[in-house]
Amino acid sequence: VEEFLSLHGIPLKLIDTAGIRDAKDEVEKIGITKSKNLIFSSDLVIAIFDSSKELEIDDINILEDLKKIKNYIVIINKMDLEQKIDYKKIISYVKEENIIKISVSTDESLTLLEDKIKEMFMNDSLSINNEIILTNDRHKDLLLKAKTFIDETISEIRNNVSQDLISIKLT
Repeated sequence: VEEFLSLHGIPLKLIDTAGIRDAKDEVEKIGITKSKNLIFSSDLVIAIFDSSKELEIDDINILEDLKKIKNYIVIINKMDLEQKIDYKKIISYVKEENIIKISVSTDESLTLLEDKIKEMFMNDSLSINNEIILTNDRHKDLLLKAKTFIDETISEIRNNVSQDLISIKLT
């Protein structure tokens, strides 16, 4: 699942990779391999752990992967429930300042995540690559129309069409 959004002017492409675990069947293995490739090619990885459950081997594997990634946020979710997660074990793998403890049942939890992303972007930990992201269909349509006009104009110049006729199209 992919979605584009703008967070305080920061364009984001969110990709939900679902659970990354030891797969049993081939189709699931292919999906998990794709997910792992996305992790290592992403500008920012957000890993979510359920605080009401103990860490499992799959969780440890994800924490191991995070050690190899420059930009990540670890979310420890369900803080409103009884805590079973080993927080000390988590911070033995990742930087404590990259951990956010939340309960998505509260509004301020999303604000904490937004603030952390904004902080990482403002501190130049994250940067927008040269890829153009359009989050508005109207903008996309206008750019496609502009490209069509430019292509037609280039073609007319190559075919020695009068500059007066070309200038009409460009206004």
